[in-house]
Amino acid sequence: MDTGQSLAATATLTGDTVDVRITNGVPSSWRVDGVSNVSGGTLVSVQVPEQGAGALTVRFDIGGAQSAEIGFTVTATITGLSSEVCAVVRTFRVTVSDTGVQVSLRDADDLPLPARQHAKIVLAHREGRVVRLEASTSWEGIRGESWSVSHGSLDTNGGPRVYWTLPGEPGVYQAELVLDFGADGLAFDTLLLEVVAT
Repeated sequence: MDTGQSLAATATLTGDTVDVRITNGVPSSWRVDGVSNVSGGTLVSVQVPEQGAGALTVRFDIGGAQSAEIGFTVTATITGLSSEVCAVVRTFRVTVSDTGVQVSLRDADDLPLPARQHAKIVLAHREGRVVRLEASTSWEGIRGESWSVSHGSLDTNGGPRVYWTLPGEPGVYQAELVLDFGADGLAFDTLLLEVVAT
């Protein structure tokens, strides 16, 4: 799920109060599990999003200081459109100076696997109705490949490359690749090829 990196923050300064507004930038629901590790300011309030939507607002008091650096960590759970769940930990840094207030991401957690790496089918060679498909990903960990096709035949159902013999009848046919990274999850790709009448 790509939504692990979808949290974004803005900050405003009013007198001694800094309001940090954090939103989830994708159409999915999220639940704030906590705000912790506060440094450089006094936490005044936390307003959590209701019913999985909306913004998290975190308010700090900087006690009249002309400049300050506030740090805090947000722990949240994001649920994607396909009901996949992603635990997110974000540490934000808010810098208050005479030029205004800025907020930045201090330490990001690792992206979930689907955001870090993608499965990709590469059409490596074609000869007549036989095509060679190869599994491509920049993920360097241990993985298993499995293949399936809507019609036609494969020389094997596993491995980094397969030969697909397409049907002789005109039509659009699909190949699917599943990369299994074990505990790190799965990644998918599909490829459509059209056979035309000759």
